[in-house]
Amino acid sequence: MRSRAAAAALGILLAGCTPVSSLDTGAVEPETAASVPAVLERVVFEGYAQGEREVEVLAASAQVDPSTRIARLTDVKISFEDPRRGAIVVHAEGAHLDLASDDFVLVGSVDGSTASGERFVGEEIRYDAKTETLRSDRPVRVYRENMMLTGDGMVIDVETRRITIQGRVRTKMRPR
Repeated sequence: MRSRAAAAALGILLAGCTPVSSLDTGAVEPETAASVPAVLERVVFEGYAQGEREVEVLAASAQVDPSTRIARLTDVKISFEDPRRGAIVVHAEGAHLDLASDDFVLVGSVDGSTASGERFVGEEIRYDAKTETLRSDRPVRVYRENMMLTGDGMVIDVETRRITIQGRVRTKMRPR
């Protein structure tokens, strides 16, 4: 995510938050808007670079903690767009998005695919915005045409769409 559009959009949203007031007395609690988590439903974040959408994040819900600048997302779909190479689309039960760095961790059942038909599955995959890579150091499975590859981890270069499987790599051929 070269653009900070998603973080900026959340920052604008959080700036509009007001202190929590008590339902019983109407009195304002001592917490400030800067420390009150925002809960959002049907969330869309988009990141742009040079006028083109580079990433889209869809989530059923998000709880954003302004003090830590972490958004906890549920039922997540992330698409890394590229008009030449096609999209990488990843689904996960949840994600933790660091609004300060644009890094995130996809957790739960993580299942993704590339435009070329490769599919990858794991329990936790991290995105590093600086290196523009998806990484896992946990067991993964990658499915290609007629084979399944397994390994102790993987790295996906988002720019080139190259998937590298790491550690104890095994290949199983599937009949056509």
